[in-house]
Amino acid sequence: MVNQPSVDKGSDNTHVGDVVCFLSTHCLMELFMNADEVTRILAQSSQNDWIVDDETGAFTYKNDLALHIKRADYDDYNSFNEPWAVRHPDSNACSVEYTVHYGSSFVDRKTLVSVDGHRATLPMPASATDLNVSSADVNFAKIVNIGDRVDEYIQRSGLTIQP
Repeated sequence: MVNQPSVDKGSDNTHVGDVVCFLSTHCLMELFMNADEVTRILAQSSQNDWIVDDETGAFTYKNDLALHIKRADYDDYNSFNEPWAVRHPDSNACSVEYTVHYGSSFVDRKTLVSVDGHRATLPMPASATDLNVSSADVNFAKIVNIGDRVDEYIQRSGLTIQP
């Protein structure tokens, strides 16, 4: 369980576990992450920065346990049939929703595509004919992909990474 800050209304102190901070903008910024920081972490961290539970589809950021990603249940996967996604030896592909939360707050929802019978999970391109994907979305796919084949499957699928 992560200690949440509590404010003693009789003082100017915030208590987090055994740490006491005098209320200041700097101290509060260290306690709470903003949306830009979450976006940066999702775009730049590696899977090694996350606690991964593939069985439940849960990913928790090691440096701030309040930041977590949850994969949709298998029953909620949707068949996906765009040509780039079904050109693999196993033509089964499906879209998979991932939800990002900070604590109990919703931050973002991302749709990725599981291809080649779940051998890789790739970012969704701009459209069926515009196969560009952002480098941030590729990084997110690398965080939640089990195995190290995202780059290989991006190339196989004909996707193009944009900055």
